[in-house]
Amino acid sequence: GGGGHHFLDGLGASAEGHWQNLITAFAQIWANKARAMLTTLGIIIGVTSTITVVSMVQGFGNYMTDMLRNFGTNMMFVFPYDPNEERGNMLGRVLLDVRDVREVASRCDKVRRISPLVFSETTVEYGRQKATAINMRGATEEFQTIRRFFVDKGRFFSPMEVDSAQYVCVLGRDILQQLQCDESIVGQHVYLNGQRFRVLGLLEAKGAMMGERQDEFAVIPFTTALKLNPLAKYFMPFIVEANGEQENEDCALQITRVLREFH
Repeated sequence: GGGGHHFLDGLGASAEGHWQNLITAFAQIWANKARAMLTTLGIIIGVTSTITVVSMVQGFGNYMTDMLRNFGTNMMFVFPYDPNEERGNMLGRVLLDVRDVREVASRCDKVRRISPLVFSETTVEYGRQKATAINMRGATEEFQTIRRFFVDKGRFFSPMEVDSAQYVCVLGRDILQQLQCDESIVGQHVYLNGQRFRVLGLLEAKGAMMGERQDEFAVIPFTTALKLNPLAKYFMPFIVEANGEQENEDCALQITRVLREFH
C-alpha cells in the first residue's frame, strides 16, 4: 500500500511539472508572438521545400526510367560508318545491305530480333487534307516489338506483306490531327509521296521524347520502301534487340565480328 501511494505521488508531481512547463511555453509564445510566428513559418517553408524537391527528383527519375524502358533498354541501331579522317586509306566503300542483315540474323545467337530500316520523309494525303514532312520508316513486322510501337487500332503488317512488298502502312496518332480525321481511316487509302497505300492500323500514342515527336511518323514494309527509294538498298541500317540487357555488349561485339568476316 505504501509503495502504491509513493508511485501515485510521484506520478502526480511529474504531471504537475509537465503542465507547468506547457503553460510556461504557451506564455512565452504569447509574449513573443512575432518571433514564434516567424519560427513556425520557417519550419513550414523548410519542410515544404524538402518535400517538394524530393518529390520532383523522384518524379523525374521515374519519368526517365519509364521513358528508357519504353524506348527499349536492350535495343541498338547499326549504321554503316565511313570516318572522314580515314578516307583514302584503302577502306573501300562502307555499305550495308539486306545480305548483311540476314547474315547477322543467322549467325548472331545474341540477337533476339532484327529488322532492316529505310529512313525517308513523306507527304501523307487523305482526301483534300495533307500532312507534310512526315518521317517514314521502312521495316519488317519485328519493328513494332523491338521499338515497342504497338498498334492499338487495326493491325501491323504481316511477314507475307513484307515479302510481297505490299503498299500498306500504319500511322502515328499525330498524323490524324493533321489530316483532320479519326480512327475510321483504318481500312481506307492514303497517298504517301503520290503512291496509294492502305492503312492497316494506328500506333498507340507515345508522346514526345527528347524533342522528337514519336507519334508523327508512318511505317511501311522495307521492301516497299526500297521500291520508292532503290538507292537505299546500298545504305541499309538495321535495328537489333539483344536477348537481354546484360548481353548488350556481347551482342554488339558479335555483330561487329560477323560483319567484318562477311565483308
